[in-house]
Amino acid sequence: MSGGASLTSSLVPAIRLGLAQNLGQFSLLVLINVFVGMMVGLERTVEVYRRPENGRYQEKRICGVNDTIECASLPSVRIRIADLFA
Repeated sequence: MSGGASLTSSLVPAIRLGLAQNLGQFSLLVLINVFVGMMVGLERTVEVYRRPENGRYQEKRICGVNDTIECASLPSVRIRIADLFA
């Protein structure tokens, strides 16, 4: 290529504008954003397992940022989930 030469059209794909022309890519983008959004919600949760019996927990609780958990052996101890992620 000399100083002012440009790429040939065979090397550069044609630009297609519009939602209908790019529906496949747009759908993939939406799908990825949904999964990322779900993962962000999961990052800020805590699973609490209680009441072990015969090697298994009898109670499972998923706590979100607005919840508070209490220690079963020390009922006066309360922890806000939001404080864990501050």
